Amino acid sequence: MIPQMLSATGMLLLCARYAITHESKPTRLSQAIAFLHREYKPSFYLWEVMELLRRFFLVGLFQYYPNPGSLAQIVSATLLCVIYLFMQLQAAPFKSITDDYLAKVCSFFLVCLFACCTLFRLLETLEQRQIRDLLNERDRRDMDLKFLPEVCLA
Repeated sequence: MIPQMLSATGMLLLCARYAITHESKPTRLSQAIAFLHREYKPSFYLWEVMELLRRFFLVGLFQYYPNPGSLAQIVSATLLCVIYLFMQLQAAPFKSITDDYLAKVCSFFLVCLFACCTLFRLLETLEQRQIRDLLNERDRRDMDLKFLPEVCLA
């Protein structure tokens, strides 16, 4: 469903690109699909496709990782969110500065969420007995997680 929506959105926007980028000459097609591009600056009319790609990767593609919930899966999602946030900070695609700030803040908090998930997954891995047995005494003391509440370690 998502790949078809992604390709259909991209094709519609590309077909109407001249009318979108030259706002003084709208066509019936560009007016009909205005909900896809009216919030963005004319030069970023394809940003909705970027947004759909991010959703496709985070919700669709990453669920097919060989080990669901693995550290590699969480780190991959974190990296994707960081790259998207960086592109969003550089592009500032929205016409409204308020929308731009809101989108940047939401992307930043998504990065924070995945970073916390990465940290919790890493802490869970370090608490496994097989891993702790590989550490020397000093490293075991450094990795002592008794300062965390029991809720975080459960």
